[in-house]
Amino acid sequence: MIQLKHLNKVFTQKDSSFQAVSDVSLNIHQGDVFGIIGFSGAGKSTLLRMINLLERPDSGEVIINGQALLDLPKKQLLTTRKSIGMIFQHFNLLTNRTALENIELPLEFAGVSKAERRKRALASLEIVDLLEKKEAYPSQLSGGQKQRIAIARAIVTQPTILLCDEPTSAVDPQTKESILHYLSKINQTLGITIVIVTHEMQLVHKICNRVAVMEQGEVIEEFDLSKPIHQPVKSIISKLLLNDLNTQLKEAV
Repeated sequence: MIQLKHLNKVFTQKDSSFQAVSDVSLNIHQGDVFGIIGFSGAGKSTLLRMINLLERPDSGEVIINGQALLDLPKKQLLTTRKSIGMIFQHFNLLTNRTALENIELPLEFAGVSKAERRKRALASLEIVDLLEKKEAYPSQLSGGQKQRIAIARAIVTQPTILLCDEPTSAVDPQTKESILHYLSKINQTLGITIVIVTHEMQLVHKICNRVAVMEQGEVIEEFDLSKPIHQPVKSIISKLLLNDLNTQLKEAV
């Protein structure tokens, strides 16, 4: 379980400051596919990066499975971070390494033996159905294939949590469906809790079971998408979200 308690983050530039995250508290349950949605500048990515402390909050608490991350000594924090994978918007693959070697990279940093690295990297490639591309370099891969390699790299450490920062924004609409398929597969078959930051309504509808709406650094609403939603909404993005959801429900009847 992920518990975020009263998180705050202010960025200061020269003589000005900007409150990126303001008093945010969330509970994300084990096995959730939890969406964080909002317009550009809402604070979504900053909040996501606080979960593994890539961005340290100015105040508040980040608790993962009962451990308060901000209280952990550096060595223990590094160990805990191994249980949190992350997928970025722009793949971040090393151009001089093959797909398989890119996937092995976090295991190299962790000091895992070569034989074990190779075994686990091949298993991750199999999950995203790209075994035939194991010797390919990033320049030989499509955008969707690069993102699938990035997914395989993120799960090769066998995390319990997977953080996704706009995972489909750099690919075409057809490829988005493929990326969502593999994220759902990972959630359902491996039991990994997934937290997705996005501004895309369709992604939320297709993969998330719960969602938080952010506006100007605050979480203003939360919805359980597995249940009918009758509560009044506060923001334009919530109205769009629920209008799209109601349309999908009508089409399914």
